[in-house]
Amino acid sequence: MSMQDEIEQAKAAHAKRMKRLRERAAAEQSKIDAKVLVALRMDHADIAAQLEAAARAELANESAKRSKLARAAAAERKAHTEPVAATSSHGDADARRYEHGQLG
Repeated sequence: MSMQDEIEQAKAAHAKRMKRLRERAAAEQSKIDAKVLVALRMDHADIAAQLEAAARAELANESAKRSKLARAAAAERKAHTEPVAATSSHGDADARRYEHGQLG
């Protein structure tokens, strides 16, 4: 086994360990977040309700923004796929070429 192969194996093993550690950290943080949320709702229901309303509004705003961008992109794609007229700013020259099968 060459040194390069050993280096690649070590990098792959390290990446795998780091991925597992990140997943464990994310799972632990999710558990902590859930407990904080329960405590907040129990001890400070009014603040929790305000924060929840703000979060829902932000999510709705983000969703509307994505929807608007998607509609604009769809309209843009549709505009590029619509057929183009046989004539252009070249007027008669294009019309004659189109009639003779040289255009379109």
